[in-house]
Amino acid sequence: MHTVLIPLAIMCLSFGLPVAIVGIVFYFNHRRNKLVHATIRAMVEKGTPIPSELLTTQTSTPMDRHRKDLRIGIILLGVGMGLLLATGKLGIIFIFIGLAFLIVARIERTSQVKTDK
Repeated sequence: MHTVLIPLAIMCLSFGLPVAIVGIVFYFNHRRNKLVHATIRAMVEKGTPIPSELLTTQTSTPMDRHRKDLRIGIILLGVGMGLLLATGKLGIIFIFIGLAFLIVARIERTSQVKTDK
């Protein structure tokens, strides 16, 4: 009985956890957009002028992207190390994804320094 449960639990974690994370990200993005639209609708109904910041999509600067990639990379490395210690091989995937984010952050940082000179 236990020999079946352990691989089943590992399969559920390896497939269910990434799906749950992506689902949570999509949910909060949808919720934020819904709140922005409700705010714009309320402003139109009251006749209040709508600031242009609400109508334009927020673009991030290269420094913001660098910081975001760095943060995501460090978090994924930590999650990967924790999963590696807890389950064995499962954490390796997260470690490599985290390393990829750190490499991208490093490349963006060096290209930003070159363009500033």
